[in-house]
Amino acid sequence: MLKFKPSRGLRQCYPLALFLFLMVAERLAGLVRQSLKKNMLKGLKVGRKYTEVCMLQFSDDTFFMCEDSYTNVIVVKAILRCFELVSGLKINFSQTSTGRYKC
Repeated sequence: MLKFKPSRGLRQCYPLALFLFLMVAERLAGLVRQSLKKNMLKGLKVGRKYTEVCMLQFSDDTFFMCEDSYTNVIVVKAILRCFELVSGLKINFSQTSTGRYKC
């Protein structure tokens, strides 16, 4: 088995960078889906059919939308920590925002 240790981070201009990012982002969505299935995480019910939504992902942003409970905070932090360990990426909590947004 050939092993290598990258000496620099993956650059955005690298042809496979977007594909690799999508693979990692899908794993994050999988962790959230598992948590919802096991009733560990409670999202918000939206729409006429009260569809449960817990996370929205955009090109470079991820939004978690959960019921405001201490349990949800613990579960989201655990998901993000697992994501960091598995992907090798680092969550920048200084660029996060919390709280309620009213429309």
